[in-house]
Amino acid sequence: MEALRERRLKQLQRAQKQRQEYRTIGHGEYKDLNPGQHGGDTTRAFFDAAKKSKRMVVHFYRPTTRYCDVVHARLDKLAPKYLEARFVKINVESGADYLVEKLGIVVMPTIILVKDGKVLHHIRGFDELGGTDEFSTELLAWFISQYEVINYVGDMPEEIMQGQRRPKGVNSLNMRMMEEYGESYKSSTVRRGIHEPDDIDNEN
Repeated sequence: MEALRERRLKQLQRAQKQRQEYRTIGHGEYKDLNPGQHGGDTTRAFFDAAKKSKRMVVHFYRPTTRYCDVVHARLDKLAPKYLEARFVKINVESGADYLVEKLGIVVMPTIILVKDGKVLHHIRGFDELGGTDEFSTELLAWFISQYEVINYVGDMPEEIMQGQRRPKGVNSLNMRMMEEYGESYKSSTVRRGIHEPDDIDNEN
């Protein structure tokens, strides 16, 4: 029993240390990655954050887009609950043109899911969340967890259990965007790595 208590204590100490380290690099809160006006600073802040945090949830938003406020409210609740990922937002009107182009941001809101320096998925609008802004915070957390960016805590969301919301592959939003933007949109959905800005600049 004494050995079990000792192991448990060490586990708790390691977990506490990990939580402290997460908070030191910005985990546990949902904030603008770089609220300034300089594109280079925003880009650098993004790559620096991706180096420090193995898992990130990044919301590209426009202040005048009402639906972005819906995402803000959901992510603000998730950030303190899922410390293993860093939750940030980037204002596309605040000098983020470079990232918008390189990451294929064409719809507001767009959430990108990052793990180990790779952009695993774009959540564009709400189509994959049921096509409505009334999706639950739990549904968004569950969906993000399918890409192993967070460790989902809780039961399967009611929307999934009741068949009201189902993640989709090639859906109506993708088809519409393909028609409007063509190959530039298609290529932006391909899984890619996050490189240093110089590396991206050297790509053909």
